[in-house]
Amino acid sequence: MRLLGPLDTEDRRGVVSFSVGGFSAEDACRRLDGRGVALRGGHHCVQPILGAFGLEGAARASLAPYTVHADITVLLDGIDELVSTKASRLAPQNGMWGGQKACSGT
Repeated sequence: MRLLGPLDTEDRRGVVSFSVGGFSAEDACRRLDGRGVALRGGHHCVQPILGAFGLEGAARASLAPYTVHADITVLLDGIDELVSTKASRLAPQNGMWGGQKACSGT
């Protein structure tokens, strides 16, 4: 998971943009929507900046005064699930890496 923008929380406001490697912004938003998390995904009218980050899009969560701790927990759990899903897709399964036979070194 890659957090975009300032890392210092004093420089942040109620908007958090991020990307999860292996998922397009739209796919990440769709998967999190299935958990009840409403996000925006895309280029957010900042294509040059996203291009400088090597991204085509980002997911964006907007927090508001009515956002409660449970909402944030669901978002973070959903992101963890995406990261785990990506990791499981990359892990060798039955001697295979991503559908290809792992190199045996011989």
